[in-house]
Amino acid sequence: MNGPLGELIALVAQELEQYRRLLVLVRQERGMIVRGELNRLAEIVRKKESLTGDLAKLGESRARTLARVIRDHGGASGETSLAAAAALVPGEAGQKLQALRDQFRQVVGCLVAGNELNRELLAKSLTVVNGSLALFKTILSSHATYGAAGQLETGPAMAALNQTA
Repeated sequence: MNGPLGELIALVAQELEQYRRLLVLVRQERGMIVRGELNRLAEIVRKKESLTGDLAKLGESRARTLARVIRDHGGASGETSLAAAAALVPGEAGQKLQALRDQFRQVVGCLVAGNELNRELLAKSLTVVNGSLALFKTILSSHATYGAAGQLETGPAMAALNQTA
């Protein structure tokens, strides 16, 4: 297919591939969160940021080309969806657009769910860390320590932290 329609199909296919790559990164990110590999998490975030930059450029190109295809096939000037283009374009090209739209929706749905799960995992991790910090803060602020004989002694809490067993 040539012209704007062929260009649109190619752009949507490229965009879909980039979203699939992003989905792989989201799944890798989840594994790192679960395993506590926070040092590697920054690397994944950088890759995701790079991909989202590429996706923004592809999205802009897709939107311009999509508007042209819709206009060329008699659609309303304000219509900008792949579904509208698929409905307007006859034959195999319309079916191809519909199939790409369906795949697009599926991948984006998986991305939304994956990002939400990662957000929840990070929130729970922060809750555990904050709970642990609160526990240590309570212990340190009570100024109670255990001496060498195992007896409770009051005094500066930091002295207990500096002692060796």
